[in-house]
Amino acid sequence: MRMLVFALLLAASPCRAQPDLAPYAARSIAPGVHLLSTPPEYRGAVTGNITIVEQSDGMVVIDSGLTRADGRRAVDFIRSITSKPVKVLLYTHWHNDHPQGGSEIRAAWPSVRIVSTTGTLRALNGPIRRYISLHPDERMETIFLNQSAGTLAFIAAQLRDPRHDEATRARYRRMEADTRERMTAIRGTYLVLPTETFADELRLDDPVRPVHLRFLGRANTEGDAIAWLPNERIVVTGDIVVSPVPFGFFSFPRDWLGVLERIKALHHRILIPGHGEPQTDSAYIDRLAATLRDLRAQIGPLAEQGLSLDEVRRRVNWDAQRAVFGDTPRNRLLFDAYWLNPMTVNTYREARGERFEQGDESLYPAG
Repeated sequence: MRMLVFALLLAASPCRAQPDLAPYAARSIAPGVHLLSTPPEYRGAVTGNITIVEQSDGMVVIDSGLTRADGRRAVDFIRSITSKPVKVLLYTHWHNDHPQGGSEIRAAWPSVRIVSTTGTLRALNGPIRRYISLHPDERMETIFLNQSAGTLAFIAAQLRDPRHDEATRARYRRMEADTRERMTAIRGTYLVLPTETFADELRLDDPVRPVHLRFLGRANTEGDAIAWLPNERIVVTGDIVVSPVPFGFFSFPRDWLGVLERIKALHHRILIPGHGEPQTDSAYIDRLAATLRDLRAQIGPLAEQGLSLDEVRRRVNWDAQRAVFGDTPRNRLLFDAYWLNPMTVNTYREARGERFEQGDESLYPAG
């Protein structure tokens, strides 16, 4: 009888089952610090990391994913590890794969403070609103679904190509599955704007695990925020750092170099990037800074001579950079598309003193 009562007590205990988080995987980075990230083999739409920090009176969440479903996965994970509420959600920047899960976090904890820099809020109210809605919007979903349908058509063509070996076909099948998952996850997605902003720093004090939210300058975007955990010496960078291939649309090359130096000056123990694996040294920051310096050294003098952008493209040489970041055929393609092409435009405009607006896609015409 005693054994039966003991078994019933165990069954009634508050043990929480691990929720289904796909496409994310969860891991502990340090006591009280957790990361939801897509695994290296993930091949779906770009989806940012989510960092979760436990403080004495609640949780701090840094970014919320691409879709409403991503926010729900963050909610499910948090509830699987604690009964504490989420008290602060930080949007590190305006790229849509970082704030668009916020609606589910607010739904779960209506009193949550949603925080960003002033620059990020300004960008979220700019041209990007053509693709992000403040309420569920079938038109916005259709844009995403049509893009995904194009991806599926490309995948189908590759799977029919007899030149591909089985390993390549397996990667395309994984891409197909991940793309279809994102098409389902996007349903009902909309943006919840920040409820408060900061210009330089916002401190979330705590006796055990303080978090300092900081703006170190323009870098990947106009309003990049970082989160610094001084006790753990962990820095969460948003897309200031993205690996294994950096991302460079609507960016500020000169200022970005200064921001990287300020991050290095923190002497972090762990760096959690906006995408990719956590880092335990500054080696990747150094590589990123080197490519920024090379861009400015090659493009700046040509732009100042009055050469057109097309002429500049013909004269520069990125072989050394591709050797560093294009270590696989896939990374080579991504490095050209996500870094060299847009950063050539950004660096050229910077050298000529030309301003631009965040999210203005006319800066990067097709081809």
